[in-house]
Amino acid sequence: MRPITIIAVIALLLTGCASFRGPDYEQLRRAEQAGAKITDYDLAQYPAADDVTIVTDVSDTTMAPTGTTKKIRLRDMPVSDPAQSALDAKQDAVAAASDAEIITGTETAPRLISPAQAKLAVETHAPAHPFIKERTISDPTDADDFFWFRAPAGMTLASFNCIAEGTSPSITVDLQECDSAGANCASVLTAAVTADGGNDAGIISDTAVAAGAWMRALLGAPSGTVTAVSFTLAGTQ
Repeated sequence: MRPITIIAVIALLLTGCASFRGPDYEQLRRAEQAGAKITDYDLAQYPAADDVTIVTDVSDTTMAPTGTTKKIRLRDMPVSDPAQSALDAKQDAVAAASDAEIITGTETAPRLISPAQAKLAVETHAPAHPFIKERTISDPTDADDFFWFRAPAGMTLASFNCIAEGTSPSITVDLQECDSAGANCASVLTAAVTADGGNDAGIISDTAVAAGAWMRALLGAPSGTVTAVSFTLAGTQ
């Protein structure tokens, strides 16, 4: 075969190859799946929010007058009207809790509560935690008067004990509750405690201390030689 003929054949083959189109795999895939049934597919054991399924978008008639086939993530699937109505009815059936129900804590039916009521429930029913506050004053003088501490939360006072050190020591100690500004102080004891060398206990007449209140200690004039006086307050908060 002459060279010119061979070149012509090669050119013809190249032209045919250039115009040849391989199979449309997308169409083949659609054709293959056209006869498939839903039950032919494996069951998704653990569907996730980003898993997809097929839906017909009836608002898009690009593919057909009846709609266009599209995919949708499970997380984006809307709740059906009957299901939403049932959820709304269930929520409407649950009444709001009253403050009295939260305080008593005996209502067993489901109730809706606000954040403020949740705070009230914690403050009302949370278990009380014991606390002990201690202070020692060296060489106390007449009418030593100072703020001891601020109540971080509501407190219940249980006991107040004092002890004085020195030679024949004697000194009075009063415990007062003041408001959050450190004013309007009033004693929480029936009378100031006289500390004279032993463990002297005060009698608490007002056990409830408001959150944010300042506690103040007021010392009387010492007699004898008082080198130190210590006092301890215990309770729950």
